[in-house]
Amino acid sequence: MFLSAAVATTVVAEAHDVSMPDPRLTPGATEPGVTKEEICAPGRSAKARKVTARQKREVYARYGLDPRKPPCPCEVDHFIPLELGGSNETSNLWPEPYGVEMGARKKDVVETRLHREVCGGVISLSRAQEIIRKNWPSCHAAIKSGDDCK
Repeated sequence: MFLSAAVATTVVAEAHDVSMPDPRLTPGATEPGVTKEEICAPGRSAKARKVTARQKREVYARYGLDPRKPPCPCEVDHFIPLELGGSNETSNLWPEPYGVEMGARKKDVVETRLHREVCGGVISLSRAQEIIRKNWPSCHAAIKSGDDCK
């Protein structure tokens, strides 16, 4: 198995449904003092992504998952996305699966929409972060219905 002694001590959960992050393991974290102007700058998310292989291994271990077995394939994703001021801290990362009802691709739709709404002045950055934290799937349902995420 791929667990080191140091990483093994961080295992908190047994393998379980990870369609949503476990709030005990992934409460979400933002970059301190990040502003709307910073997140709306072109190319910011690509420059800001700094997740190490060690962090990825730790995230899988904390969730009790093997990235080569179901429910994966997964991506170690930012709960609060970088495009909304999310941090690269491990407390903001979880193994987000692709093949579940509310998987990675649907969350990407929500992230893009909220980023556009923040940069367009429709909602505040803090409100967008709150939407992700509280219930991003309901935002996806609103988008699908042609509504805004509020």
